[in-house]
Amino acid sequence: MTGMMSARTFPLAAAAVVTAALSLSPPAFGFGTVNGKLGQRSEHERITRTALQCANGAQAPECFQSATLDSVAGKNGTWGAVGAADNMPQHLAADEDFWHCDNADYLSPANNGGKSYSQSRSKALDRLRDCIKWGRAMLYDGAAMYPGDLLSTPLPMATPHWGALNAASTLVNPDGSTVASPSGTCTFNGIHGNAKCNVLEPWGYVLHMAEDFYSHTNWADRSDPSKRISASNPPGLGNAGVAPFLDLRRVSMPADNEIPADFTGGCFSGVLTNWLVCRNRVAHTDDVNKDKELINTVDGSVSDPVSPRSKIVADGVSNGQRAVNGAVAEARRQWSVLRSELVQRYGVQRGAAMVCALSMDDTRVCNTRNVVAVVDTSDPSRAARAAQASDTPAVAAARSLIGELTPNDRLSMLTFDSSTGDQDPDEFLAPTEVKIDDARRGDPEPDPATTDNGAPDAPDPSVVLQADPPGTTPTPDDQVMGHDHESPEGSEPVEVAPVTAQAPPAAAKVVDVPVRPASGRKGHAPADALASAAALLENQDGPTGQRGVVMVTNRLGDEKALVQRIDELAAAGTSVSLVRFGGGVPDAVVAAIERARGTVVVLPAKADRDPDAVAGALIGAGLTRLTDPMGADREATLGAGDAPIVGITDNGVDAHLVAPLQDRAELVIRAADDPVRVSVTDAARGTTRTETARPGDPATLALRANGRYEVRIGGESGRVYTAAVS
Repeated sequence: MTGMMSARTFPLAAAAVVTAALSLSPPAFGFGTVNGKLGQRSEHERITRTALQCANGAQAPECFQSATLDSVAGKNGTWGAVGAADNMPQHLAADEDFWHCDNADYLSPANNGGKSYSQSRSKALDRLRDCIKWGRAMLYDGAAMYPGDLLSTPLPMATPHWGALNAASTLVNPDGSTVASPSGTCTFNGIHGNAKCNVLEPWGYVLHMAEDFYSHTNWADRSDPSKRISASNPPGLGNAGVAPFLDLRRVSMPADNEIPADFTGGCFSGVLTNWLVCRNRVAHTDDVNKDKELINTVDGSVSDPVSPRSKIVADGVSNGQRAVNGAVAEARRQWSVLRSELVQRYGVQRGAAMVCALSMDDTRVCNTRNVVAVVDTSDPSRAARAAQASDTPAVAAARSLIGELTPNDRLSMLTFDSSTGDQDPDEFLAPTEVKIDDARRGDPEPDPATTDNGAPDAPDPSVVLQADPPGTTPTPDDQVMGHDHESPEGSEPVEVAPVTAQAPPAAAKVVDVPVRPASGRKGHAPADALASAAALLENQDGPTGQRGVVMVTNRLGDEKALVQRIDELAAAGTSVSLVRFGGGVPDAVVAAIERARGTVVVLPAKADRDPDAVAGALIGAGLTRLTDPMGADREATLGAGDAPIVGITDNGVDAHLVAPLQDRAELVIRAADDPVRVSVTDAARGTTRTETARPGDPATLALRANGRYEVRIGGESGRVYTAAVS
């Protein structure tokens, strides 16, 4: 049957009778939803919590904060988004096979005592494809994605007809701010509510289908080794990984030959008639489903399995545990897929804001990034200085980054001179009000300063332009103020005479900007600038997950000092990214930036690359942890035309998404010193290509427009590479 499928519906007049019957005999559901009902132990809630809770060091956006997780998983007898498909009273006792991946049962004659099975393999796999179609509809644009097919028939009452990605458009305002959408208020009854609930409701049906797959099929389990293979003891595939055909980004349905030959689901026709309809078939109730085990949400361990198939132990692992392991991994994959598709549809910045809004309890937290731009205003190019160039490459890149920020962001511009150690930190301001001053030569225009016009504890300070204090006027090259200077790399130290700064004018109360004192050691100017950035962030209100530092520099200085400062910022929850002009970056610094969830860009000193390309690479990594859409699951997102990023394989592999591609592009991976393996998966097609990049021999792979690409770069831990999409 390839066309219409009717809902598993009971007569409405008999709803009360059916409800009573259900309370007397356990249904053939797999994982249950509500604790204590029909022997169920909130399996869907516990699987979802195990998979998506912020535990063991995980932080949003790779997991859900507690109140939001309650809405997704359910709590204390509530259904949650993942349980909405099991809320039979709400659906007036109607149900759909494809909500649970039911009726995909088939046995080959060899496994069925030499007899033909009552359902063909093609029809069985059509039932599997039905549940995949349903999952795609609920992920993307709703049941209308498949006109003329089963999903265009009227769905049971209180069922969402829209998709999660379509609904996500209302999570973010035109200015990039997230819409206020409190957690804990979702009802999941097929009626539009607040923006966040509208996304979570259809996605809950995705989770339910995907989790049930591991209970309702033999993908992960094993047969009873003490019995012959038959309908009552179907073969088990024993797969430890997730099913590749449940990656809902794939456009085409899996062909018959893409499904293992011995794959089977379970026959289910309703509690009251299942025994009759499913005779001599792989019965969902007794033969294949793995339900009602007790799941420990701390580690996902299973105890006290109830169903016969769950109790089977092979190689020391019960089938109940195998099913839960698969369902937990699948739930995590489905959250990763939703995040990647938000980026594909809405772009990195808006997609990241949506991911933040979905994973955080208070969506307002997602609106304001507190970013310190640490910009080296030294000019290593004498030719550029003689030509009186308006901007060095570093300053041009900083200006481009400022242009990518939203009006809701707050930015502190900390300029420093890597050849002298001078610093000029400014208050956090709206990006449009930020000025880039020359740290060494004084300010070409006044610094903005926050004032309260003399009124104590003013709740809403205004921003006015304040002249720099006396003593900060331009000074000769050999006499710069107030720091222990270091010489440019490769030159002799320069003796300088300190200049004492005078008190600021009393016309307005200027908020003090904290600056960490310079170390006084040669080569520590970049590390000292990061220390000052940390001090600025310490005094700024806002969540730690919304703190970021971007350093744009011509010199790196002392490697150990720089790594120490990066690690200190990372330990405080701050993302750190680095743009280096005119030289390489030591492996230890690249590794530290990756630990800080940032990215590294390396360009020639006279880079003529569009500075917007640098900003694009930085945005792809997320300027803060909460605006990195993939979190720790992926490294920086690779955008077409962005500056090449530098990575280092950690524990053997780095994974990147490719940002939306409007046209064909080319991925280029260059190995620094040792070969790296490059694997590129197009999730939309379900295909993977692999190549090896060797020093001097880059791996080059063509990318088609509108692909859904994931890039994995592997090799021994600590191998350095550059990656770019052009």
